[in-house]
Amino acid sequence: MNHRMSNLSTVVLLPFLAAIMTYLGIFYVRERAANKRSPNFILGCISILGLASYLLLRVLGLVSTTGSIVYAVMGGLLLVWAIISTRL
Repeated sequence: MNHRMSNLSTVVLLPFLAAIMTYLGIFYVRERAANKRSPNFILGCISILGLASYLLLRVLGLVSTTGSIVYAVMGGLLLVWAIISTRL
């Protein structure tokens, strides 16, 4: 069971990392890092906080399989919003 959960925890990180990179790209390339109150900067910070909280809870052993799925969905939603915001 631990082997399956370690694979799941790795997959959970991918949407968060992709969302963070997308938000950073938008913030630095399109907005030229001019305003730290922009939605892309704030959502990038939320992505980083979500990733950090997942890693912390995972190290402490407080994340169940259901919790990992919730984090994966949250990361996926942040990634989808990042992709949509590149089109706006």
